[in-house]
Amino acid sequence: DDLVAAYRNGREARRVPLASSADGASLLASLPRGGRSRAARAREKRLASAAPVSSVHTGDDSYPLLTIASASRVEQRACSPSSRETVVDDIEELTSLLERELGDGGVAGVVCDTVTRAQAVYRAVKERFGVDEVVLTHARFMDLDRMENESRLRSMLGPDATRANGRRPKRLIVVGTQVLEQSLDIDFDLLVTDVAPVDLLLQRLGRVHRHARGSGECDRPARLRHAQCFIRGVERAGEEGPAFATGITRVYDAASLMETLALMHLCDRAAAAEISLPGDIARLVHTAYSPKVAAMIPLSWQLRYEEACAQRQRMIEDKKLRAEIYLLPSAKQLIRDGKTLTSLFARAIEDGSKDRLNEDVGQRAVRDTQETVEVLLVRREGAGVSLLPWIGDERSGVARGEELPTMYEPDWPLAFVLAQCAVRLPLSLCRPQQLDQLIEELEDGCERWVAAWQEVPVLAGRLVLALDERDDEPGTFEATLLDQRLRYTREEGLSTARR
Repeated sequence: DDLVAAYRNGREARRVPLASSADGASLLASLPRGGRSRAARAREKRLASAAPVSSVHTGDDSYPLLTIASASRVEQRACSPSSRETVVDDIEELTSLLERELGDGGVAGVVCDTVTRAQAVYRAVKERFGVDEVVLTHARFMDLDRMENESRLRSMLGPDATRANGRRPKRLIVVGTQVLEQSLDIDFDLLVTDVAPVDLLLQRLGRVHRHARGSGECDRPARLRHAQCFIRGVERAGEEGPAFATGITRVYDAASLMETLALMHLCDRAAAAEISLPGDIARLVHTAYSPKVAAMIPLSWQLRYEEACAQRQRMIEDKKLRAEIYLLPSAKQLIRDGKTLTSLFARAIEDGSKDRLNEDVGQRAVRDTQETVEVLLVRREGAGVSLLPWIGDERSGVARGEELPTMYEPDWPLAFVLAQCAVRLPLSLCRPQQLDQLIEELEDGCERWVAAWQEVPVLAGRLVLALDERDDEPGTFEATLLDQRLRYTREEGLSTARR
């Protein structure tokens, strides 16, 4: 509603010309109010008195739904959807569940809300099923490793991979984070997911039975021909409301998670619900983000829910406050006040003069998330450094584990491979109060290696973290930052542990 109304109000603003050759006036924005022509003042008055566009939502719960806004009206049209049909936190219980459901084979996806949870699940499931039947993917792999992981998953679980052509495995468990719900066109027979806000949960459900597998899903194991999803991440579900697993509420606020469970009628451990995709998407999402959702919260949850809502509101207000620094005035306001385009950023400058955040502080980001630090991972070897042993590119002549020059610039193929060894450090290391200390420690640690690389565009200004291979665990590389031990393996990606 807000987006379409803002767009239509903007169209109204365009109808008022900034200049008029008929009355000989120059640009309206450059004239003082007293010097504007009568015609210009009349146009401005009509603009100021124009009624704001009202709500556009028609109550149509179709999904997908196209909204088409023109100058005269707003239309909404339902589209033909694709067809899909579709409810544990102890890890031992999870592995038993997977063992039971995949007894006759099948592909299961396990989506975790944090990398730490995903790595813990991967270790436990791998011990039960073996390394050949378990895959781990998340955002804390180096770029090259992550791309290879995703390419492998698409080849095994994409729409063209079938049992008949031998590409779809008989049994596989894919453990991952939110990267599984985004972009990857892969298909699971069974889904297990951490609790999440309802729109994201529905997005994850779209990965189970995503593609038709034979008539009546006959190419899937008989037990898994009806799509199923199991929800985990709730440690306790007492009378006073659910308590969520450690780490989950650092990603999603507790109020939204409680609303998800209540909306889907999953208010106790034995509860189940039947959801139809895409038919139920619009109804569930509209309800979840409307005042009506509060009426669905069980009475015994009210105290905990109200506390969670208050905490969520404080977070929203804080986000709004931080976002105001980048807020541009509307086109109507610019025209009405006779301002030129040079005044677009006046608000940020004025706020800065009041000891608010200056307009040049921090990055303009597409998401309001905690800032993270990206590093290039290399292997320390004596006084020098090299690529990690499995990193290279035979097509461009870069050998795996190739030594990196530190007294002169690497050639372009080697520099390009090195630039793809980037990984973002965990949020626990990137807290705002210690960010400067983190960067300083990284700069001190890599200065002797990167000084000669600053004329290479893809490497200039990049931070490097050198890892030492463990003597007792070949293939395991470690380093210490801010008193935390970092570990990287090809199998699990980057993980942390307190010293």
